[in-house]
Amino acid sequence: ALVNLTRSQLTIWDIGGSRLEYDMDYKAHHSIQDLDWTSTPDAQAILAVGFQHRVILLSQMRFDYLNKGPAWAPIHEIDIRDLTAHPIGDSTWLADGHLVVGAGNQLFVYDRRIDAGDSSITPISHLNRDDRRDLFEVVQRFNGPIPIFHPQFLSQCILSGKGPVVRRILLALYKTLRYLIPGDTMDDYLSLPLSDFYTENTPPTSSWGKAKESSFFDDNDCGEDDMFSAEMAAYINDKLTKIRIPQLTGHEQIQLADIIECVAVVESHRRSMDENG
Repeated sequence: ALVNLTRSQLTIWDIGGSRLEYDMDYKAHHSIQDLDWTSTPDAQAILAVGFQHRVILLSQMRFDYLNKGPAWAPIHEIDIRDLTAHPIGDSTWLADGHLVVGAGNQLFVYDRRIDAGDSSITPISHLNRDDRRDLFEVVQRFNGPIPIFHPQFLSQCILSGKGPVVRRILLALYKTLRYLIPGDTMDDYLSLPLSDFYTENTPPTSSWGKAKESSFFDDNDCGEDDMFSAEMAAYINDKLTKIRIPQLTGHEQIQLADIIECVAVVESHRRSMDENG
């Protein structure tokens, strides 16, 4: 992370790839005083950008194959103007995500808690309220592993020819939502074995690229009970309009519903379509 001569512009560079990842001009009246890095237990980076009376925390954003977005974004802001008239002299991270801010002869220690009612920062406002409480959890939501029912994961499975995997994920999602009570958590893998996602050249994970007379989503050994139907798709999408899945934002739930609807349409026309649609 670098600042320009006037300390008004911040740039973040990927040293390994020699690429500019983030560029923000805070204008001349917002002079950057300090930059401090820390990381979460799963090696996600957090940058604290210090100004005269406030500190902005930046987190790296997950690459989105479906939408264009910034590589870094603000996730939390600390403002000390209501606490002291002194400007910030320095700040530093302690262990476990605690941030110490020094102003004059005072030290302010901030833990990882984020006010759930503060939705002024756009990325935070897209999260469920329960996901806004802990700094490390917020960062994991933005750049950590995604669940298998995430629209990005499903779209990549479709593009890579893993149709049977998509079908099994949606079947598992249907069974899970049938018994899900609002407020309950969902398993990121929907209780499916991990081998389903990395085993190759086996009947359960045969690709769409092979010439077959059956559905895009058919396995060689699949029965009628394993078929993904339009009724299942309608049930899942109806559930998605009534409950909030903790691992997804509202926009991601809409994208998931669109993918499910497309899969159901493909299933209904499977005998008249090839792998190219």
